[in-house]
Amino acid sequence: MSHTGGALPYQSGRMDKNGKNAELPRPPSSYIRRMYTDTVSPHSMGIKFAIEYYGIDRVMYGSDYPCWDPATALALIEEIGLSYADREKLLYRNAQQILGLGDSIRQGIRESAPVSTA
Repeated sequence: MSHTGGALPYQSGRMDKNGKNAELPRPPSSYIRRMYTDTVSPHSMGIKFAIEYYGIDRVMYGSDYPCWDPATALALIEEIGLSYADREKLLYRNAQQILGLGDSIRQGIRESAPVSTA
């Protein structure tokens, strides 16, 4: 799900309340929380909310280039103040696991030039 999940996280409570007649095994929000999303947001608060809602293991870095430049996207992530381990998950480990990329993605990061967040 792109753009930190869009309106889905904000509407999930309403879906739970109004979805009782659907007789689902679980509330609709439990299915939404199993989705993966990216960090595309104009504000760091939106990214932080996505991490709190979906969990750090289900959120991945995204810049929405060319609409947003990577330096701006990375600066917003920096504002959140994630731990080193959570930042690694967000920036590459989650994608590495979901896409089955093994350690090749980390090697590519080491070889690339650093991106300035200034």
